[in-house]
Amino acid sequence: MASMNTTNLRTTVVNALTFAVLTGSVLARPAASQDLGPTLILEDSVVLQEGEDLYIGQPLEMILGPEGSFVVVDQFAATATRFDRTGRPIRTFGRSGRGPGEFYQIGIGGFVEAGIIGITDGQPPEMEIEFFAWDSGEHLGQARADGLVSSLGATDRGRLWAGGINLDTWTALGSRRLRDLLRPRVSRQPSSISLDRIAVPRPYVEDRTILGIGGHTRMHVSDESIVFGFGASPFLLMLDLNGEVVDTIPLNAARRRGVPPDDEFIEMMSVDDGEFPDAEEYFALEEELFAKTSSLMKVSRDEVGNIHTIHQDGELDGRRVSGRLYLSSLNHDGTTQCPDTPVPTSDVGRPITALRDKELFVLDQRIDADEDILRTVVRRFTIDSVNCTGEVRRRF
Repeated sequence: MASMNTTNLRTTVVNALTFAVLTGSVLARPAASQDLGPTLILEDSVVLQEGEDLYIGQPLEMILGPEGSFVVVDQFAATATRFDRTGRPIRTFGRSGRGPGEFYQIGIGGFVEAGIIGITDGQPPEMEIEFFAWDSGEHLGQARADGLVSSLGATDRGRLWAGGINLDTWTALGSRRLRDLLRPRVSRQPSSISLDRIAVPRPYVEDRTILGIGGHTRMHVSDESIVFGFGASPFLLMLDLNGEVVDTIPLNAARRRGVPPDDEFIEMMSVDDGEFPDAEEYFALEEELFAKTSSLMKVSRDEVGNIHTIHQDGELDGRRVSGRLYLSSLNHDGTTQCPDTPVPTSDVGRPITALRDKELFVLDQRIDADEDILRTVVRRFTIDSVNCTGEVRRRF
């Protein structure tokens, strides 16, 4: 036994993000790393109960709720459906449209806390977070955001954190109290949350053609700290609850592609005339980005402080995103890491993942050979980051 010594892509021009130089942090010392990633133990698997009135056409995100429940965000239907731990649908939040409580471009950011679920919608300058009551499904209001919000997290004390990209200031994080965001529903004044903290990595400052998979953020929020990562960056940021960077943790890559060094990354995405590329060149650069880099898809921190990440080595076929997923585990400061256990998927649809404590959830679509239909399955794994074997096995 080895010890732990160790996306259909919603791409628009606004994803051509300019990143500011990261300041106020010190790189952690190089991390020891094993060649093998953490052990994954399959605990159970549930088939979602779908039918003519409810079918997951294009899963985009999975948001974990209490008591084993989860919400599946469906880009095709522009809705979010809550399921219990057995896969039984409980209720749907929102519907397609542009009115209150409706989604016209449902997003990848979401949270559940204190009886409230929040889900992102739209693109700048009309980016919003829609809020619903967890139990009843009642629409509670919305808040506007001044950037492209792609990650949300809330503390037990009722503070909401939003991560993304402010397209004017090139900062990436903001927060407000949930009660302040919901109060305007009564006063009829629009609420808002500003992304006004954290500068983003250097390559995006110097070349706006770094697109697509680099245009999102992922974070884990607790009552003590925040773990924050950019989509195409080889490090994580550790933040205090003032949103200040207290440490930077490099991420080791073993099996996945990783992210090129800054200078190479900038050169790789440069265009000859130095101007913003036309549509054809834009998509060619996007395909190259997918072919050469890994994208951070999820990050979480367990109850003992270990950090877990999911990366994807993406492939872009037209507008369809696919690719292999990898799970990595780090100790609290990244000085020991066991990276890149391949996550088993069916390769039929686009798998969606979620992390909580030492658990990995994988939503996947599989063909039922007996009935020749596509079924949506959620599998739950335990992450064993003490025994870094790189294996996937069943509990029994």
